[in-house]
Amino acid sequence: MSKREYVLKVVLIGDGAVGKTSIRNRFMGYGFETSHLMTLGADFSLKEVNRGDEIWKFQIWDLAGQEMFQQVRARFYQGAMGALLVFDITRKQTFLNITNWLNELYR
Repeated sequence: MSKREYVLKVVLIGDGAVGKTSIRNRFMGYGFETSHLMTLGADFSLKEVNRGDEIWKFQIWDLAGQEMFQQVRARFYQGAMGALLVFDITRKQTFLNITNWLNELYR
């Protein structure tokens, strides 16, 4: 009996330096990094999880949050089955920008 495969594309979106890369790295099983390097455009990771007779393949797309990457991000939303909108609770503006991120995602 062959295993059923599911592929889920998820994008991580939000302002720059809010923790998107840290969340992705944690999901991938990597440790926390104290230094921050800006994501350029997008960064991609794939994690495969076996559950019984199912294989779940998670495509995690970590999208750059800086405004200069806005035009590039549009192509990475295509085919996404989910989005995780990330903000920094210590920076109120990153929370206020959620509406802008949702509008960009829906476009």
